[in-house]
Order: sequence, then structure tokens, then C-alpha cells
Amino acid sequence: GLDPGTLVADQYEIAGAIAHGGMGWLYLATDHNVSDRPVVLKGLLNSSDSEAQQVALAERQFLASVNHPGIVKIVDFGLLPSGEAFLAMEFLHGDSLADRLADTKQHRLPFDAVSHFGFQIAAALAYLAQKDRPLQMPDSGKPDFAQMSASGKPDPRPPRETREPRENRGEILERRRDYAEGRL
Repeated sequence: GLDPGTLVADQYEIAGAIAHGGMGWLYLATDHNVSDRPVVLKGLLNSSDSEAQQVALAERQFLASVNHPGIVKIVDFGLLPSGEAFLAMEFLHGDSLADRLADTKQHRLPFDAVSHFGFQIAAALAYLAQKDRPLQMPDSGKPDFAQMSASGKPDPRPPRETREPRENRGEILERRRDYAEGRL
């Protein structure tokens, strides 16, 4: 793993781990070349896995091709000293959905919040539906995830879950499934 304080590509200072799981890892970092902004670095756990490399390349190409406020932006990509590739993505500030639900009495969000998030999600999905690679929805009858493969055909695998948050320097960094998925 990358220890806090490690400088990656002479630009990104690692603050701590966000998540490890599925096929990759996520770290919160400070971008010293651009106003000390926070970014998320994402890489593969097993960089010798050819399937994982193909998925990572498709994700990088896809994220570089989209520009929508509801879709996380790629800001850079590079190589670790080990030769492994990483993505640098914008850091999304705010509470996790789990935190917002925990703050409510019945673990349900009010209708106005749900409709607000729903409209944002619908706008992002509408944008993706207009791209040259079609958006794919599962036939399972459960609209709990949508995935697109590099070929534009449905990805039959279920979305991968990340592990629980890790403690770093006394702070808990939230699990960020939106980064871990990297694709809708």
C-alpha cells in the first residue's frame, strides 16, 4: 500500500486509504501541482491481471470521454514507481449516503432529497444514453446497478463492493463506492 506522506509522480501526496477491495485501491491525496486540491488516486490490486488491466483501461478511456457534473472527472493518470498505472480523479466532498441515512429517524431520506438526487442521477443517465457506447441495464429486474463494458455490451458481473472504511491517522475515510465502481 501507499503510506501517508508518500509522494506519487512528484505531485500527489498520500493522505490515507479510502478503500481496498474488488479489483483495486483508492487513496485520498493532495495535488501539489494544482492549488493543493484533494484528489482520489485509484489503481489495481493485481496489476498483472489482464482482465483487470482491460477494465482499468476502458474506465480511463470512458472517464476521459465524458463531461457531466453528475459523473466523477478524471484529472490525470500516471505510473507509480513500481510501474503500476493509476488514475487521479476529482474528490467528491460531502457525506456518504450511509451517513445521511444514519442521521434520519427511520433511515429514510425525505422525499425532496430523494427527488433531488433522482433528478441528478437521471440527468447523468440521460447524458450517458446519448454517448456512442450504449448504457446497459441488467435484465434481473433489480434496478440497483447499471454497467457498461468496454465493448458497449452488458457486463454480466455484479458490481464489486469495497471493504469497510479504514482508520488512518485517527480519521475514518468514507467508503466511496462511486470511485470503486468507476462505471455506471
